[in-house]
Amino acid sequence: MMTMQVDKAIKDHKLVMPPNKECFQTLCKALNMHCSETVAYEGLIYCRGKQMENSAPEEFDMERMVFFLNLKSKMVAPADNPRIALMQRGSLGMRNQQFYPTQ
Repeated sequence: MMTMQVDKAIKDHKLVMPPNKECFQTLCKALNMHCSETVAYEGLIYCRGKQMENSAPEEFDMERMVFFLNLKSKMVAPADNPRIALMQRGSLGMRNQQFYPTQ
């Protein structure tokens, strides 16, 4: 399911693969994920290796990028409301409810 969403976002926004930092942030926004520079660099390291944008295009792994985006989609806030962290709805939300009240 996530693979189809990523493919659609890449085609709709005419993103170039393998991604650079700006392209990765655009992809995250297209998937309604708040993407800080740290998350973008983590994604580039995960799917392109230590060299990130300077690595060879052959080192890019689309499956690893989809896996990373799927993993991060459960942890980061939505792009349309970055103040709401998705982790609040889980077990951490009950423990920290006095600090992060939910509506």
